[in-house]
Amino acid sequence: MSCEICGGVTTCPGGKYSLVLRPPDEYVRNAEKVDQLPGWTRTHTTGHGKWFVQDAGPSGTRLELVGAKQARRVEAHYGVEPRWVGMCTYAVYVR
Repeated sequence: MSCEICGGVTTCPGGKYSLVLRPPDEYVRNAEKVDQLPGWTRTHTTGHGKWFVQDAGPSGTRLELVGAKQARRVEAHYGVEPRWVGMCTYAVYVR
C-alpha cells in the first residue's frame, strides 16, 4: 500500500523526523583547492570545485542526504524543499 501523501511504499519518510530544515547558504560551500574539510561531507565534484555540506546542522540536527525522488517525498510530508548539493543529491537537516 502506498502513502497517500508522497506515493512511497517502503521509502515514505512520514513520521520519521521530528524536525526538517533546509540547509542555509553558510552550510554549503564550493571549495576549489581542498579535498577534505573536517566536519563537512563532500557531495559533488566538478571541474570548477568540490561541493561540501556541513555535517552538524542548526538546532542540533544532523545531515541527511537523499536522492531526487526521496527529496520530493520529504517535501510533500514536511513542507521543506531539500537543497540541491550535486547531481541527483539533495540535503536536509533532520532530527
